[in-house]
Amino acid sequence: TPATFAISVSNTVVTPGVRLFPVVPTVTVPAGGSEVVEVRLAVSPEELAGAADPTSFPTIGDRPRQLLPEAGGQVWFRSGATAIHVPW
Repeated sequence: TPATFAISVSNTVVTPGVRLFPVVPTVTVPAGGSEVVEVRLAVSPEELAGAADPTSFPTIGDRPRQLLPEAGGQVWFRSGATAIHVPW
C-alpha cells in the first residue's frame, strides 16, 4: 500500500538568515519503494553576521571560537502515527 507523508522542517539550531523548506507539502511513497524529496535552503548573508551557536562553548581549549553561523534541524515525514526524520 502506498503511504502519503506530510513534509515539515524543524530547527535544532536557529540562525537568523537561514531557512530550509520543502518544495512540496506532501509525498506519496509506493509500497516497497522510495521517493526523492526536494528541499531548498534560503540564506540571507546580511543577517548572518555575528550569529553564534548558543549551544557551543565560546572557546576551544584556550583559544576563542570563531563566530561562524551554524544552522541545523530535522526534515520530518508524518503519516498518521508514523513519524520519520532526517537531520540537515
